[in-house]
Amino acid sequence: MTSMANMDREAREQYLVVVQVKDMLGLSSGYSASTTVTISLTDVNDNGPTFQHNMYTFAVLESAAVGNTVGRIMADDGDVGINARMNYSLKDLEESATFKVQTDPVTQEGVVLLAKPLDYESKRRFVMAAEAVNEHVDARLLSYKLFWDRTTLKIVVEDVDEAPIFLAHDYELKFPENAVVGAVVGTVSARDTDAVDNPIRYSIHESSDIRKAFKIDPNNGTVFFAKPLDREEAAWHNLTITAKETKQNHLSSSVVLFIKVLDINDNAPRPARDYQPYICEGTHISLSTTDNSVSILARRRLFTRRDRTQYMLPVVVVDSGSPALSSTSTLTISVCSCQPAGHCPTGGLEALALSMGFSLQTLLGLLVCLATLTFCQLLCVFKT
Repeated sequence: MTSMANMDREAREQYLVVVQVKDMLGLSSGYSASTTVTISLTDVNDNGPTFQHNMYTFAVLESAAVGNTVGRIMADDGDVGINARMNYSLKDLEESATFKVQTDPVTQEGVVLLAKPLDYESKRRFVMAAEAVNEHVDARLLSYKLFWDRTTLKIVVEDVDEAPIFLAHDYELKFPENAVVGAVVGTVSARDTDAVDNPIRYSIHESSDIRKAFKIDPNNGTVFFAKPLDREEAAWHNLTITAKETKQNHLSSSVVLFIKVLDINDNAPRPARDYQPYICEGTHISLSTTDNSVSILARRRLFTRRDRTQYMLPVVVVDSGSPALSSTSTLTISVCSCQPAGHCPTGGLEALALSMGFSLQTLLGLLVCLATLTFCQLLCVFKT
């Protein structure tokens, strides 16, 4: 038994052959028998993959996650088993870098997957070549058979509504505290990156501007001074500004505007506290320093309470600002009958005398006179 030429398993996989045998060299008086023989053709890899379509078109949302399936492509192969196995790949590296393709081991389909995030605003369409190649190839057939095929893959990115995007991550501005109410602070800008450019409205979040010291133009994002600034009250203002779509999903985003208030010379200097200097009676003084910034020069060599118990010293304090500001105060210097340790008494008769501008001896004399007069008056009353 011999085979026919050009047998093709893909055209006919099985043949049923009836075989008959006879004895006596085929004479009519002889006997015969017959049987049916089933002949199955085994497969060889004599067919390459062929795509079903010249172009595959898929659509994918720009918000799709990396790893999501974009679509499936399929190449037919007339062979079976390992001869029908194929691998898919994407060509045109620049276009295909955002995607990858894997072979489904069960269906032998090419599964196109997302490899990188999409952005509708930067690229809306990808066009690339997809190739299918047999995994196992019979070297004897390479000279007259192609074991690969190509198709075109087009992927369209669909727009997803996104929140407005500010042109800067944050904003920082500086202004003197004497800025005029109504003056422009600056402008913050956001844009809608979607295909349909939705109008945007701006606002200042109330919690970031409790005093309502600022206001904003809702249409263009220009910020103005609404109240006078005072650096001594607040050196920084951190405004949270929101940009919100007026149509579709009303999506919004926020940014922080940092405003630094610069100091100006608007406060006259004054003594840091209520000073109460004193000079011990009978002390020889040339110079007395009360702190690191102010010194009092004594022009007299000796002070006594007989001459004077207090001295009123006008003090003018001038700062170095531009323009320079000043203030005047009166410093009261007391001449005190100091204790042995050099301390001036802060209570009792000495303190009372100092507060009245008398010496202690004078005050005691007055008290004695007052007591004598009171005693005499009481004595006269009892006699009558």
